[in-house]
Amino acid sequence: GGSWATQSPNGEKTQLKALGAQVSAFTREMVEWEGCIAEECDALSHSLETQKRALDDAKRALIYLDNTMRPRYVKMFQKSYETFALQGLKRKAVLAQNGPTMLSK
Repeated sequence: GGSWATQSPNGEKTQLKALGAQVSAFTREMVEWEGCIAEECDALSHSLETQKRALDDAKRALIYLDNTMRPRYVKMFQKSYETFALQGLKRKAVLAQNGPTMLSK
């Protein structure tokens, strides 16, 4: 129907009522959405906190492993390197004594 001016007061009232009802429905919907969004945000932040805790735990475990295992591995590596170096020295000594013929055997 035309502009507000040409309508009867009754028509105007009906249209305002309809508009009011739409606004109420829209407001209700918005409140529901706000509630849903708030719940989602809470769930997300809870999930993030949980993940952060898990990451912190993992970091602590890695630091612990690094502190306990690294010295062991360094020792092991040093030992095997020393053994390897000694074998190399022995080989050199053998070569020096017997000449290059040892290599072909």
